[in-house]
Order: sequence, then structure tokens, then C-alpha cells
Amino acid sequence: MVNRSRQFATIVSMVSAGRGVALVPEPVQRLQLPGITYVPLAATRHRSEVAIAYRSNGLNPATVRLIDLSTTMLPDQDQ
Repeated sequence: MVNRSRQFATIVSMVSAGRGVALVPEPVQRLQLPGITYVPLAATRHRSEVAIAYRSNGLNPATVRLIDLSTTMLPDQDQ
């Protein structure tokens, strides 16, 4: 049986209830539930893709600056 959720609290709750295991981002470890053990994955080369979401009906200066900083400071995904 496969259970899916986009909510990490739900995912960790299912694991706590004995309904399986899950791969979760490191910050999810803050959700401490009975019977849960978090084990870091060593030497992984995986990374998460992210996107910037903003209102399409106009950019304020802070949004423009965030986009500029993100595109210049973050490594190119092809590297």
C-alpha cells in the first residue's frame, strides 16, 4: 500500500503510526513524534529544486532584488 501526502506533518504521522518509512528534508526532524527515528543520509549528492513565486501583476523593488540575488548567487543547475 502506498500513501502519499504533500504535508510533512501527515507523512511523519503515518510513519509514527507504523504505516511505513519516508524520505524527508532535514528540517522535518523538528517534528518529534513517538517511535520516530531520523537517520541522516551520508554523502548524498541530491538537491532540491526551488522556484521563486511572485505576483505577475507587477514587481516591487524587493522582489526584483530577490530575483537578481537568487540568479547570481545560486549555482547553475547544469554544474
